[in-house]
Amino acid sequence: MAKHRINAANRNNAASRIKKPSGKRPLLTLLLVVILIALAFFLLEALRRTVPQKVSEQPVTGERFKMPSRSAEVVIEQQPYTSSVTPLPPGHRRKRTTGPGTVAIIVDDMGSSLQEVDALMAMKLPLTFSIIPGMAKVKDVADAAHAKGYQVMVHLPMEPQGYPLQRMEQNGLLLSQSDAEIEKRLRAYLQAVPHAIGANNHMGSRFTEDRAKMATVLGS
Repeated sequence: MAKHRINAANRNNAASRIKKPSGKRPLLTLLLVVILIALAFFLLEALRRTVPQKVSEQPVTGERFKMPSRSAEVVIEQQPYTSSVTPLPPGHRRKRTTGPGTVAIIVDDMGSSLQEVDALMAMKLPLTFSIIPGMAKVKDVADAAHAKGYQVMVHLPMEPQGYPLQRMEQNGLLLSQSDAEIEKRLRAYLQAVPHAIGANNHMGSRFTEDRAKMATVLGS
């Protein structure tokens, strides 16, 4: 009887050993998956390197677009230009032409620094400097630019949208001013900025919407 009990206990122990899962099998499976993924990435990278790139996909170096250097001896020759349109005789049509045009580069908000205008002139480009009257270095900037053949304009300070919350120069043109006051300020602008050949607006998003006030400015 005791012998049968021992045999039954041995069978139960054997069965428990058979049913007990092995902890090594999931680890081996995970390791195999990692190896396969790494191998796939390696093959894709090797394939990408062997395929030749198209010409359009090749990186473009900066040397291709490098601007030619200008010597210090380059002399700027500015040609006079105008925005006026010459009327045609009756019965004539203006021919549509194509060809090279003219670009005018105007640098606004000048007049606060002489070093600023010197740095811009050192670029040896045909520039026009628009100077705000009332700035600290208005005359110096205008004289320096004019002496080297650059054109000068008056940068007219005008009332913007949102004024007075939107700040502007104290000597600017306002819609509340009379025509006489506007004309007086315009004359002061021209006296403050020597060598000026014209003018453009500084701010003025509200002022330039008023046809009557702009007629006063353009007629002065």
